[in-house]
Amino acid sequence: MVGFATNVFVGRVVGEAGSEGAPLSGPGEKAVPRTQFSVEVLKNVKGDLDGTVTVSQIGGYDGEEGREVRVEGDSLSKPGKRYLFVTSYNREEGWYAVVAQPFGDVLVEDEARRREVEERFEQAEEEQIPFEPAAETSPNGGAGP
Repeated sequence: MVGFATNVFVGRVVGEAGSEGAPLSGPGEKAVPRTQFSVEVLKNVKGDLDGTVTVSQIGGYDGEEGREVRVEGDSLSKPGKRYLFVTSYNREEGWYAVVAQPFGDVLVEDEARRREVEERFEQAEEEQIPFEPAAETSPNGGAGP
């Protein structure tokens, strides 16, 4: 998970910054809600973010049915709370999307938990296997150009 992420950091959620749907694959115009949060970066584990960034999390409220949508029971981030975020930068949207929900946003309730989570993810960062997209192959099965 850390090898796939562009940034891993502890941050404090300042507040909700917006919401929008991500289109689902297949026919129709269904979308899954995504909610964006302003997050103050407190400590980097991977990457070098500072200040306040926008973090997007899959989940929110379905406008058609008015129900809360969650990924694997993952609650939306709460303003004022601290989390360790495992994110991938989305250049088109200009935000950091939480990866591997529900594992990519870990609530950090107190200092002991913060230290435990930071140490675990710092070790994962040191031992990460960097994500490398599969090389394209030619139709005959050999390596592409």
